Amino acid sequence: MRGSFLFPLILLAAAVSRADILFIDINNAQEEVAAAQEAARQRGEKLIVIPKLRADVQERLTKAENEVASAKRRERSACANSSSSECQEAKKAVSTANARLKEIERSLPQLNAKNLKAVLSSLSKQGTRFSSIIISGHDGNRLFYGLLGELNEREIEEAFSANPKLCENAQSLYLWGCYTATTDDFIRGWKSGCPNISMIAGYYGQSPLSSRPESGRHLKQLMLKEPELLQTRDKQKLQAIFNSLQDANNLKSAICLDREMIVSRKGARTVKDEVAACFNLDDKEKQKHFETFKCYREAREGCEAVPADLNSGPLRRVYDFFQETSHCARAFDEYNKRFPDSPLEWPITPYAVRRVLFDKNVRTNFEKLHKTELEDLNRLLDELGVEPGLRVRNMSKMNRKQHLDMLRGLQRAFRERERGARDAYGNWVDDRVLALGYYINELVKLERGECIPLSWVEEGENLTESRCHIKAGLQQAREKARMVVEGQ
Repeated sequence: MRGSFLFPLILLAAAVSRADILFIDINNAQEEVAAAQEAARQRGEKLIVIPKLRADVQERLTKAENEVASAKRRERSACANSSSSECQEAKKAVSTANARLKEIERSLPQLNAKNLKAVLSSLSKQGTRFSSIIISGHDGNRLFYGLLGELNEREIEEAFSANPKLCENAQSLYLWGCYTATTDDFIRGWKSGCPNISMIAGYYGQSPLSSRPESGRHLKQLMLKEPELLQTRDKQKLQAIFNSLQDANNLKSAICLDREMIVSRKGARTVKDEVAACFNLDDKEKQKHFETFKCYREAREGCEAVPADLNSGPLRRVYDFFQETSHCARAFDEYNKRFPDSPLEWPITPYAVRRVLFDKNVRTNFEKLHKTELEDLNRLLDELGVEPGLRVRNMSKMNRKQHLDMLRGLQRAFRERERGARDAYGNWVDDRVLALGYYINELVKLERGECIPLSWVEEGENLTESRCHIKAGLQQAREKARMVVEGQ
């Protein structure tokens, strides 16, 4: 039902209007769409947007968003210096407005690999050809998500590969999200779907919110400067064109031409220059960031709780550093293959840092998505007589140290009961203890950055399953344990 009123509308629009620029809008970025629409008009081209909400749905969504913003303003005013009844009423109004907004968001259709491929197939059959492709959404290393769905690089490229004529003449790809234009992205990403693309643009650091004027303005200006950028490979000329953009020096944006020349506020340099710079990085700076990460990952003294400031706090600076230098890990790997006797070590991946940076939201979403399974785990803990303080609940209210202490406590409880759950030959005789071990294994996966879907970094409703299939592991723990005991 959620998709039934969205995609037929797209296909109808495509049937009556040929489009030259494609905008895949995963986060309902209306200001960016408007900016791209104006740039397309000035370029003498047409814009097609997928997905595109019906006008009445967009109106209800915008109204609900405005009601939340208004309620929050009243709350700030009423609760500034007081916890009066007026303040309590304002808090209730915020809760009510948020609930209405969440209800609307849950009903929004979601773009996914299957319906993207279907829409592109229809456009291809109608003879549509793209000159530019724009993808907008929250990003995390070639994966986009937002209000209107979630797509990774492989899914997007497979959709275009299945419809190759759509982008056979495409020259540019605009990846409008955070960390979409790192050197690693230019080296590894976005190769198979539209192989003839000459220019990739995006952000090597945090991007502005889609609602901020500079986001749409920068997109529009880059689209209009695209012909000039494509016509030269001279470093000075490219830098001059880039610097002429109004927001060039205020944003961490970058373009890459022919996967070789990178231009940003840091200057014009080649991919080879960037890789070579990996071997000249300040080791003290690198180690300082790594030590900060370890402090919070292990919840050491002074780092028991992850900083609330997710945008400019100490862990965000660590995340920025390892995102911007993510290509160095690969460079070190290549070096070690050539010189195995003097290996170099790159300390950590951005995925691991992201897991700790967004620790509270990840645990909150984990508990929300696995509520039924965690209730079953807690019943098992009751059956085994595990101390009452070791129950997996209220994870969103714990700081990181409390969460890790709980996990270590569960591991200790398992070890204490393991010996009594085996016979003299080491065979399991108590499937409940073995099931507890399986449960704990799934909880440990929660700490692995590569297991966590990008959508978990923000508290939300449209949550996708863990890449490590944690939900299935939790659901099957008891049955799997019974089968082991019975099969011995």
